[in-house]
Amino acid sequence: MAKKLPVFRTAILAYLLIWHYRAILIRLIWPLSLIVLIDIFCGPLSRPAGAVPGTTVSFSPVRTAVLFSLIVVEVVASVPITTSAYRLFLRGPTERIGFRYRRQEGLYIGAVLRVAGRVLLWGLLWLVMASILAWSYSLALGQRNPLNLPPWQFAPIVVFVEFGGLLIVAWSASRYSLVPAAASVGHKITMARSVRWLRGQVWRLLGATFVVAIPILLIETPTTFLFETSMISFDGQSFNISYPGIGLSIAHGIIVGAGWIAGILLQCAVIGVLCQTLSLDLSQATSELHRT
Repeated sequence: MAKKLPVFRTAILAYLLIWHYRAILIRLIWPLSLIVLIDIFCGPLSRPAGAVPGTTVSFSPVRTAVLFSLIVVEVVASVPITTSAYRLFLRGPTERIGFRYRRQEGLYIGAVLRVAGRVLLWGLLWLVMASILAWSYSLALGQRNPLNLPPWQFAPIVVFVEFGGLLIVAWSASRYSLVPAAASVGHKITMARSVRWLRGQVWRLLGATFVVAIPILLIETPTTFLFETSMISFDGQSFNISYPGIGLSIAHGIIVGAGWIAGILLQCAVIGVLCQTLSLDLSQATSELHRT
């Protein structure tokens, strides 16, 4: 009988794994944490002169380009953090771990792009199917165009499309989650092999991922609600977006940034626990690379 991934036990073991390697992980994530902090403080401090809380947001091309560049730097910096975390949780501290690019990082980026392409395909298929269902729902209510429905009838369509799309993306990404993990330790496996190895485990993996994310969501959700409600106002005719307080912006940025970094480590830890539980050997590769 095939092993089944225990959802709650996997989540607990993921946190224990991070705690066990906490000293190594702190040394690993500090460069990315510094970059995130710079991004957080650059946002509020780069506001136009006189932009007090409540002032309508103005989107300067230069400011937008700077903030976008900082986000790109964050993403690029997160790659060696992610690959090192995978190596730590899959192979232990004997593997080379550090904030630098090597051939594994190149393999990892290629694997992520391959998986993103497949996930995008599933997402597009969902949009086509959801559009057909939304149109059918609208016709049943006597409207040919769903956008002409009143808000209380249009809202269920929005919820259905967004929730269904999120579920499809999470499901498809989970099916191929072993591909980037294998690339991080220097191997290249096919997406078909990832699907085969995870057959019957995908929903359990999704459940474990959701459980480990609960503490992060409990902290981020109220902060994000306060942040967004302080930005958005309705004057009776249209919605306006204004600058929130600098203190709230920085606090929200720190919480979201810390949650993002913690999420990276937790996802890597969940995959590490999964491979140990199911006795999966990611070195069974279709090709390539075992030198650093």
